[in-house]
Amino acid sequence: MRNNLRQLRLEYHMLQDHLGKKVDLTRQSIISIEKGKTAPSLKTAFKIAQFFNRKVEDIFLIDKGIKSRGTKQKKTTYTVTITSDSPIEIVKVSRNSGHNKHPYKNR
Repeated sequence: MRNNLRQLRLEYHMLQDHLGKKVDLTRQSIISIEKGKTAPSLKTAFKIAQFFNRKVEDIFLIDKGIKSRGTKQKKTTYTVTITSDSPIEIVKVSRNSGHNKHPYKNR
């Protein structure tokens, strides 16, 4: 999640510590939110938006490439077991075929 929190805070000539006190967060939490390392809770996002008299969506922006939790993402998992110096063959196994439990074979 991207945000405009740092730019908005600087427009108001505020330190991270001062903003944190106004919205019941630590300076470290404000830093983490500004850098995009953590996303604020819904409650915190509303507190910040209310403090700056802005809409939540004007401050916090969802990246287009991120999918919501409800969507299924295709995931391929590989397990590698090497038992000798022989070359191995990597074989992609579909999720529906449960008959091949060991997708890697020694040659």
